[in-house]
Amino acid sequence: VSRLVPHKWIDRAVRGATAANVPLKVIGSGRAEADLRAIAGPTIEFLGERSDADVVDHMQRCKALILPGIEDFGMTAVEAQAAGRPVIAARGGGALESVIDGETGWHFSTSDESELVALLLQNKDWDTTRIQAHAAGFSRLAFENKMRTIVESTIESGT
Repeated sequence: VSRLVPHKWIDRAVRGATAANVPLKVIGSGRAEADLRAIAGPTIEFLGERSDADVVDHMQRCKALILPGIEDFGMTAVEAQAAGRPVIAARGGGALESVIDGETGWHFSTSDESELVALLLQNKDWDTTRIQAHAAGFSRLAFENKMRTIVESTIESGT
């Protein structure tokens, strides 16, 4: 689920799923779509733009979400976890905080394509409740509570 632009590294997911011969549904559009279609194997399906409800439906039913690029935060990864699904994320950036390796998903090296392929071939029974609980820590309410605590602490300390 992404804009299909080079800096999102969707080609990593397409190449990895093609090499692993596993299904991959790509949701989104953008200037890199033609290039992605050119490298995609027969298990890759391009769905284009989808409604929010359709994206949520796909997230709830997927085996995992692939976050192939290094993002500052990566809201899509948190959204997938809120749907109870694990995330296979490039090791770096916000995914190091939003994805707990082995618990809410896996991290893979961006320099070793075989690592992503191996993870795509894994079968693991994920703890949906654990994944959703972790995602809840990134909710608006959790953010507001953390900010309130920081502000109150700052006021109390006089700094």
